[in-house]
Amino acid sequence: FNDTATTQTAVTLGADLDIEKTLLTAGAVNPGQIIVFRLDVMNNGPSNATGVVATDALPAGLEFVDSACATAAGNTVTWTIGSLAVGATVSCEFRARVTQSGPISNTATVSGAPADPGGADSDTVTIVAVAAVNDVPTIGMEGLLLLGALLAMAGIWAMTRVS
Repeated sequence: FNDTATTQTAVTLGADLDIEKTLLTAGAVNPGQIIVFRLDVMNNGPSNATGVVATDALPAGLEFVDSACATAAGNTVTWTIGSLAVGATVSCEFRARVTQSGPISNTATVSGAPADPGGADSDTVTIVAVAAVNDVPTIGMEGLLLLGALLAMAGIWAMTRVS
């Protein structure tokens, strides 16, 4: 007897690309300050990816300064990665200037081929730019002594006028 069985299985190619965006600048962020972002792109498989591109449209409040791995047209930052093997992770840093105070949300996305079975991936970072506080003038010990003397003299003068 020669028994055979045939099963056809549809194989769908896909590259599950993920992006993670991190603000590397620590501490308070002020208008006029240059801050650093890092983008990490990962390929979780099951297929190798080609034509991988990460895009970051900088919102009002941020303007592109420079990067060794990305370019910008206007305020759209583009990082052309190309091919990315299954399990691989690549990183790119870029600098941006904060141009206004208040909360600023910024989202980066990644795409490539074959299509991500879960759709395009994105990650958002929100920073809060704090307006710089002007220095409050202070007086030293001499100023305090002079102020005390003037107040004492004003008090004596006021008391002599009452009587």
